[in-house]
Amino acid sequence: MKYSSVIRKVGAVLLGALILFYAIYHVCVSVYVAVETETAVLSTLSDLYETEAYVIRNEKVITADTNGQVVDYAVEEGGKVSKGGTVANLYSSGGSITRQEQILRLETEVSLLERLAGTKDSYAADPTVLNRQISDQLTELLAATTAGDFSKESEQRANLLFRLNQQALVTQDTFDYTARLTELKSQLESLRSNVSGSNGTITSESSGFFSKHVDGYENVFDYQKVEELTVEDLQKDVKPQDIPDNAVGKVAVNHEWYIACVINAETALKLSNLGSVEVSFPSLSSTPVDAEIVAINQNSYDSDAALILKCSTVEADLITARHETIEINLLSYNGILVRQDAIHFEDVEETIENEDGTTSTVVHKNVKGVYVLSADRLEFVQIFTVVSANGYAVCKIEPDENDELYTNNTIQLYDKVVVKGSDLYDGKIL
Repeated sequence: MKYSSVIRKVGAVLLGALILFYAIYHVCVSVYVAVETETAVLSTLSDLYETEAYVIRNEKVITADTNGQVVDYAVEEGGKVSKGGTVANLYSSGGSITRQEQILRLETEVSLLERLAGTKDSYAADPTVLNRQISDQLTELLAATTAGDFSKESEQRANLLFRLNQQALVTQDTFDYTARLTELKSQLESLRSNVSGSNGTITSESSGFFSKHVDGYENVFDYQKVEELTVEDLQKDVKPQDIPDNAVGKVAVNHEWYIACVINAETALKLSNLGSVEVSFPSLSSTPVDAEIVAINQNSYDSDAALILKCSTVEADLITARHETIEINLLSYNGILVRQDAIHFEDVEETIENEDGTTSTVVHKNVKGVYVLSADRLEFVQIFTVVSANGYAVCKIEPDENDELYTNNTIQLYDKVVVKGSDLYDGKIL
């Protein structure tokens, strides 16, 4: 009996502790509500319209009878060429081209070393000046490499090499480049004696921008009538023309080119009040191009339209663009970015002072706003959105004159906006 009494007492104590723990747990849960916040930041939200487009240029195909010889292009893709200018050289074999490239490389290095002869005693050979010049050359080369611009890589690398050799010549008493110069000249003499010159050149009849890629679409659309294209013209099954067997490249005769695409009626209306837009080619270039709106050809206000854009930006990445997916930036909006699911519509009470000195309360229904965390308290602040897209809203930093603010504040930069939580209300203490 003694043991059973003890067991009953212990059981009662444990049961009471369990009931107390259960009660405390539910009280804590009902009082404490976890919230997640995001910091409000300035951002830009773009209204993008994606569609398929044709790129139309005034292009002339270059043809030449190579007679089985190897074509060595003398102009980079997208490079400028003058009327009658050489776009390629002809060689009997690929080995001749390789030796020509080696000769050019060695000639560059010989030229750099010979330039060093007169620099040791010049004012430009000051070690401090040289260090700064080396730093500038290295920064320029790294910046171009990071940006993916290799158009001047050879020149930048040669200039850096020259400055490094110049520094060694000035600062090292034992530095001697004469042996290297003698070796390079010997290699040049050997190469020149074993290489045959060019068997001919290929020239351009027109000045413009060169591309070695011929796709058969060069004359599918009449360049002189681009601005007259219709929806029906652009929706046809456009096929390339036959490419001449002796085609070696083409020249875009001038820097102006067109983008032609079909857009819906809503987008046509948005563009009707704009003079220009930004256009991106996501698969070709990370840099958008400026485009002038020259025609919106539409049968009726509620039908699709043919949009014709004129561009003057010439880039190697875009010189071969033809039938591409583009993104048209209809408009960009700047403001404070908040998530759509953080927006609430609440009733807000406003106290108004009457003319007789008394006050009255007015309730404004469904005020648009967000909850922000201020210290340990929630505050409901009104927002004025400019645009909403992709699950986010861009809010004005300051209300306009016509905006009526019913809360103490509107959203501010760096506010902690509540994006997740339950039982939220103004003034709630967390």
